[in-house]
Amino acid sequence: MTHIGIWSIRDDGPRRAAKASISLERHLEDWIEKDPDLLQTGLTIVGRQVHLSGVKVDLLAVTPQGQWACIELKPGPLYRETLAQALDYASLVTNLPGEDLIACCNRLDDEKRRTVESMVEQEAESPREIVVMVVGTTVDPGLDRIVQFLSGGYRVPITTTTFDVFRTDDGTQLLVRETVESAQDIGPSPRRRYSVEAIQLLAADRGGRPIFDEALAVGSTLGLYARPWATCVTLNPPFKRNMTLVYLQPAANNGLTIGYSTENLTSLYPLTDEDIAQTIGQTENWATADEQGARQFLGQLRELMSRAETGRQEP
Repeated sequence: MTHIGIWSIRDDGPRRAAKASISLERHLEDWIEKDPDLLQTGLTIVGRQVHLSGVKVDLLAVTPQGQWACIELKPGPLYRETLAQALDYASLVTNLPGEDLIACCNRLDDEKRRTVESMVEQEAESPREIVVMVVGTTVDPGLDRIVQFLSGGYRVPITTTTFDVFRTDDGTQLLVRETVESAQDIGPSPRRRYSVEAIQLLAADRGGRPIFDEALAVGSTLGLYARPWATCVTLNPPFKRNMTLVYLQPAANNGLTIGYSTENLTSLYPLTDEDIAQTIGQTENWATADEQGARQFLGQLRELMSRAETGRQEP
């Protein structure tokens, strides 16, 4: 069992934050819909309380890798029954006809609709991929054993996320997250074939091929590996190809949807959160930029990676 403690650093030394009494049951679903990065960077919520064959999926989302995510939320501990429930929902999503699945998505704007429609179109050539996410306050050991069994032996991608709330002396409330991605290194199914060329065609269809190609060229100049997914390309370090630094997704009107991972940048390069904030800003969640904004980001990325290289060379 994991025990989490939070301390604030004061002049007179560390001071432990107390557990807060706020009800996660009332707030967690709202918070995740408002900021899906609470679960995963680049996650997009496309449905809430989605009705499927007499049951309701708490949240339905798509990942940057072009997978559908079934998210089950509990206000308390996560037990084996929680996972069984989420797997049942995933089986329903897997077998639902594409048009019916799109119709179930009740949180679509124009950009999200284009994304899910593109995913459904590609499913004509390759199987639909589903990930399961269960969210609560703690993880029961029985559930943890089943997660390891399914992900390790049967390649079922399952993520468990737990949250807790603490309160500092000045009344500030802190939301603390712990995430275990049991299948994070598995990647897409061998049956599915992604390619950079396919994403370039998607960019051309959306009117954003020039800036998308320019972004790929910048990534190549920086020595980053372009890893294609269903509707986007991620730029990853050549020495750690399964860890994403930057997300690039073609957008309409010659635009580009961009995101990046501060956590991965700071863990893999001699960079700090302050370095990233000063160079790029705070845009970890996906943000769509026009051509000018995208070029500005690419210039900032060059500057950031140059700073990282300088830090690597310093004794």
